[in-house]
Amino acid sequence: MPTGVHLTSWTLIGLGAVLLFSLLLRAGQALWRRLQPMNVWARYAEEASPYRRRRTRTLGCIGIFLWLAVALLLLGAGWGLLALDRALDSYAPLPADGVLATLQCWPGESDPPGTMGCLLTVEPLAYTQTLSLRGSRWGLDAEAIVWDRTLEQFGLRSGFRLIRVVGLGPEGEALDQAGLPFAGQGLNVRWLRPAGRLLFYQRQLVQGDVTPDRVYEVTVSRSGFALRSW
Repeated sequence: MPTGVHLTSWTLIGLGAVLLFSLLLRAGQALWRRLQPMNVWARYAEEASPYRRRRTRTLGCIGIFLWLAVALLLLGAGWGLLALDRALDSYAPLPADGVLATLQCWPGESDPPGTMGCLLTVEPLAYTQTLSLRGSRWGLDAEAIVWDRTLEQFGLRSGFRLIRVVGLGPEGEALDQAGLPFAGQGLNVRWLRPAGRLLFYQRQLVQGDVTPDRVYEVTVSRSGFALRSW
């Protein structure tokens, strides 16, 4: 079933295409008239008529450029909404119970020293992966994007995106990383700043210790990420 985003975007694209086509048709008609032989008597009658509409060439060009700008603006807005909708496919829906991943890490048993093994389970995607990284702490790089509920009803989807698991040093510096295959491209948030309070965005490196007898649970809600362990 098409959402409000799809309907609005295709409506804008259709209006822009119709307006652009009408401008091109008008330009073609004007060019065709110029290529036709001049009818002297018709031109004389037009010039002699007291009811002839007199428009300067400058005003006519300004009007054409304004309509062209409107057509391009409609097309750009429609394609922009479609691009936004495609980019949101990189984000998984917010889980109902809030749990998006569990992670357990233990010190590595082989050389070189300073390595660790991690077991990552992404609950909503039923995904499990064992990782080997350098570092003494782990970090999970994640994004959350939450739209206002009115925009969600319009068709914009809230969700989260896990990007990578990072091995951290004693000072919190990144020593190693492992990208996740389902990370996707995500959104360029700079273009969404005009949304203001209608959008909550957070990118956070959730961190935890390398402790074999402790399991960390990463949760996400409409207010951001949290970490708990047992």
